[in-house]
Amino acid sequence: MIKKSLTKIILIIVAASIVTLGVIKLAALGSAAINALNSEQNETNKKDSVTINFIHWSNFPREIFTSFSQKYPNIKVEFEQYGRQHYPEVQRARMSSGENVDIMAVMENDYESFVKNGYLVNLTDKDYINNYRLRALEDIAELRQDKKVFAVPYKSWVLGIWYNKIFFNRYGIEIPNNYNEFLEACRILKANGVNPMVLGCRDEWVSSYIYYIRIWNSAGYDRNWFRKLNSGEITWMHPSIVQSFEDVESFIKKGYILKDSINLSYHQAFNEFIKGRAAMCLAGDWSMDMIEPGIEKAIELGMFPIPYNDEGLAKMVPGTNAGFLMGIFSGSHKKDEADLLLDYLSQPEVAQVYVDETKSSSNILEVDYKKLKYNQSWEQLRMSEYITPLTVILPRNVQNRLNKSAKELLIGSKTARQILQELDDIQ
Repeated sequence: MIKKSLTKIILIIVAASIVTLGVIKLAALGSAAINALNSEQNETNKKDSVTINFIHWSNFPREIFTSFSQKYPNIKVEFEQYGRQHYPEVQRARMSSGENVDIMAVMENDYESFVKNGYLVNLTDKDYINNYRLRALEDIAELRQDKKVFAVPYKSWVLGIWYNKIFFNRYGIEIPNNYNEFLEACRILKANGVNPMVLGCRDEWVSSYIYYIRIWNSAGYDRNWFRKLNSGEITWMHPSIVQSFEDVESFIKKGYILKDSINLSYHQAFNEFIKGRAAMCLAGDWSMDMIEPGIEKAIELGMFPIPYNDEGLAKMVPGTNAGFLMGIFSGSHKKDEADLLLDYLSQPEVAQVYVDETKSSSNILEVDYKKLKYNQSWEQLRMSEYITPLTVILPRNVQNRLNKSAKELLIGSKTARQILQELDDIQ
């Protein structure tokens, strides 16, 4: 009896040992399988990980790309910002070399040629296009006869003149409503030892702004009048354009522009204006981004439309709703991921972050930019009728020549007529 009991106990112990060894063995196998599975998943994640290369001349808040990658963990955004002056050359070099570029900003006067050469993906049927204001979509449609959309018009922009109310009030100067009144304001300021205007002409994309104080008068009431330069209907030697350039030449000779302007960048010129070295500064509404907190202690800011017009002629505002264009490069190997980013940037809550951080306007519906300080000054210009800026119209080579010519006019190395003849030769 004792022997049988002992035998039973031994069998139970052996069986338990076998089961335990089996469990341990299975556990070991299971752990290895799980580790292998995790390792395989990690490899898969690595393979699926994608980096989108996004290039622009303007800044974007980094937090937007961080939140995008949180929503899409396998997609990283590599954002690169280049100076506006050199951006077109960098952009073309990267496209032609096949270097990574997926989403890119497109300058307005490059848009039509980029579409024609097949550089941009057609976005017309994308759902996020419906997030954009109708005025913006209408303006971008005007750039092409087929009315298709190959880039999103992320925000609008207008040009106007910042002025220091302290100087205007001190010398009893009213806001000028036409060019003659503008000249009189400049005369009074100059007579009292105040530089009337400053420009950042070291940046060539800004230097041609000097022409904007008068050239729009040539167009009369035709907002697209300067498109006739491209079609050949008019030339740069058209009498009204000649008169406008000669008026600008006279403006410079009278000393109404700060002499240091030729050596100042756009940002430096604005800072000189803030310091009180000039009473006015011609700028775009994106310049609100340069206004520092507490600026009211140094200057009392105001804004008015460029008074380029003859007396009795209503003035339009140089600007466009089809600004800051962004599109997907047709040579991208990550078009689907790039489309996700463009969709994300087009959502109101994301665009609101952009507006709040950059202090700029937006073309996306439901985005509130009216609470921005000094926005009200610009809003009156944005609600006006626009005249299409030359930067939207002129071919790249002509625009580059116009930019350089402004410097030549400023230093007096060429006359207005010589410059216009050269522009005619390359148009």
